Amino acid sequence: MREKVAVAISGGVDSSVSAYLLKEKGFDVVGVTLLLHSECGKKDARSCCSFEDVLTAKEVLEKLKIEHFILNKQDLFSEMVKKYYVDELKKGKTPSPCILCNKYLKFDFLSNWARERGISKIATGHYAKLSKDGEKISLLRGRDRNKDQSYFLFSVDEEILERTIFPLGDLLKKDVRNLAVELELPTSEKRESQDLCFGRGETFKDFLKFEGIEEKEGEIVFDGKVVGKHNGLSNFTVGQRRGIKVPFNEPLYVVKIDKRSNKLFIGVKQDLQKKRFKVDEWNFKKGEERETFELQVRYRQKPKMAKLIKDEKGTFVEWLKETEVAAPGQAAVAYFGDKVIGGGFVGEDC
Repeated sequence: MREKVAVAISGGVDSSVSAYLLKEKGFDVVGVTLLLHSECGKKDARSCCSFEDVLTAKEVLEKLKIEHFILNKQDLFSEMVKKYYVDELKKGKTPSPCILCNKYLKFDFLSNWARERGISKIATGHYAKLSKDGEKISLLRGRDRNKDQSYFLFSVDEEILERTIFPLGDLLKKDVRNLAVELELPTSEKRESQDLCFGRGETFKDFLKFEGIEEKEGEIVFDGKVVGKHNGLSNFTVGQRRGIKVPFNEPLYVVKIDKRSNKLFIGVKQDLQKKRFKVDEWNFKKGEERETFELQVRYRQKPKMAKLIKDEKGTFVEWLKETEVAAPGQAAVAYFGDKVIGGGFVGEDC
């Protein structure tokens, strides 16, 4: 009897090719599409998991002759991802909703759904790899470094990774796209999903208004002096240059966001180069505790050497040589070579 695998089908090219590859390898494949919001998006919106994506996923699986399940998980998405994102924005943080969506929906929920139906494996179209040493499973970077998505998967439980397949882990994005064209899949020319995936393909300003976040003008402070006005703090993140319309003889950056006073604090690059910052919810993977490691605090950021420090004030990361801007709310993911060995979230006092 062929081993059964449930593959998450988002309506994009990566998950489409993943389903094809699994079927070619002899698995008994079922496709699962999660409907996370039901509003119709704007034309050419680069979001995912909308009603239009469900229809595209259905078309793909019909062509591949794979059984398709469509599961409405809007309530779970709103509770576990959207609410978190909005709450973090209200605090002036820079949240990454993709990390929670992966953990709670594309892995936790999908894994439980598959297990209840006697399906032994799950699969996704992420560019990441897995390795096993005895009973230990490790998450690794994907071969395509430009597309590697291990950063977004650092919090997925190892027990779930034990039953996971990443069909694209050893492939390059260009090869995946070429294969989709060769197979004449409906997703072969579909663009990357990059927009905020909360529906309607709306602007960020419209999204904030819809969620009841009233953005007000406030003061921009530089070197203790008020030097201008901002158009709403949620339009900025620590380390940002864009949108700071204050003349100066060198580039200016967002250094701090203070929601209580509605003030935006800016400074020069040196003001951002802090040696140490706080991390919340930090955990090393089992057996992977290390004194030093490479740390990444943004997707596609070049990792830099760091170490972990714990004292009476909390848990902190300290850069060893080069520094990197760490915005509160962002994930801080630790690597040893290509292996994910731990991580947490940047704290508010950095």
